[in-house]
Amino acid sequence: FNSRIAAQQAEKLAKTHSTLNDEQYVSVLFEHVLCRQPTVEERTECTSYLKLFQGGTKARVQLALVLLNHNDFVTIR
Repeated sequence: FNSRIAAQQAEKLAKTHSTLNDEQYVSVLFEHVLCRQPTVEERTECTSYLKLFQGGTKARVQLALVLLNHNDFVTIR
């Protein structure tokens, strides 16, 4: 979770998609990282988190970092 590589990639993802609104960002981020759309519950939680921090860059980076450490991303099925 705290690796330099994960942090750099999270920053890159947030920067690449910086022009999107919060809901679009969540959808694109899930698609990019997990290759699927978020569930209704996931979308609600993620957009609420971003709104709490007013969609700031740091919040977007942290959300990307969380998804990079999501069980669906780090395990092979």
